[in-house]
Amino acid sequence: MTITEQYLASAIPTPCRLLGARLRPYCVGHAMLLHRFESPFVAGDSDGSAAQARDLVFAALICAHTFEEAIQGLTTRRFHRLARRGRLQCFLRLRTPEQLRRKIELFREYLAQGSRWPSILAPRDAGSQPGAPWLQRLKLALMIHLGKTESEALNTPLGAAQWDYAAFWEGKAAWQITSDRDLEMFRTARGLEAAEAL
Repeated sequence: MTITEQYLASAIPTPCRLLGARLRPYCVGHAMLLHRFESPFVAGDSDGSAAQARDLVFAALICAHTFEEAIQGLTTRRFHRLARRGRLQCFLRLRTPEQLRRKIELFREYLAQGSRWPSILAPRDAGSQPGAPWLQRLKLALMIHLGKTESEALNTPLGAAQWDYAAFWEGKAAWQITSDRDLEMFRTARGLEAAEAL
């Protein structure tokens, strides 16, 4: 996949339906909410394999809404009724562990597609590690450097936001996104290393 194709896949993700809901593109605000509520899909080094039906319903319900709708919904009875109805539908649709596993895998693919980063050569001036959380730095960069409102930043697809962030810093000569030519050179070098190992 070329760099342009990778960027376009992040900026315009494949639509996803899960448990009868059309999920919005996975965005900065979704990532914040899932981390805030310690979803097993994003908590620590989790790959989501510990997720249960209720975790899937909660995460899908969050991702089916904008950040603002999800925040507002978390405080309303309607949202909780939707969550209960979603758990019931999940129970009715997912009668076997294998069906649940397939839906969890679909959601994990949705998260992976929506979280893609460009391949970056080492930052040119790598100093100490920042203290602010990554999602906060990303949101602020979208607002300060790219002129988005807070709502626009929070509802920006995560993969596209990360590409924009990397491209901004590449424009400032702080980072260098790996080009198609760089990727081809890496593949050639790996092939030579494999041939020498024989």
